[in-house]
Amino acid sequence: MAGSSIITVQTGLRCEHLHNLPIKLVNNTTSAKLEEKWTQSHAEGSDQAYLRGRLLRGTRVSLPEGYRGLVISSNGSYASSDECQRQWTTFSEFSSFTLWAHDVAPELSDPLRRALEWCALSNLVHTAITLEETEKELQSIISMTASIPQ
Repeated sequence: MAGSSIITVQTGLRCEHLHNLPIKLVNNTTSAKLEEKWTQSHAEGSDQAYLRGRLLRGTRVSLPEGYRGLVISSNGSYASSDECQRQWTTFSEFSSFTLWAHDVAPELSDPLRRALEWCALSNLVHTAITLEETEKELQSIISMTASIPQ
């Protein structure tokens, strides 16, 4: 059988601001050790930082309306007679983060920003439409096509 996951979401989580860095950490570096090599400044419209002497530029990205991000950590997994379950616990939540890139600030075409657009689009696609809204839209289309000269 396929494994499953259980996420325990605690109440009263602290809000944090996260950073999505374009680097790979080879080992489990603590944030304190990483902050020793981090210098950040705020400019108009974007942030700028140096990490290990390398220029990074960042842009603050908000999550779509109605969404919240969770920082989770695994409590380990256990195997029952039927399946393997993984336990997760939340530590904090966020509603925005800073997206970093090398040398230039991430643009609207950045893949992560584009992925977040799908959340809002999915809500629009899956929202129920009433009969009245459909009729109103049809009337608007009919009135527009009637005014076009033939």
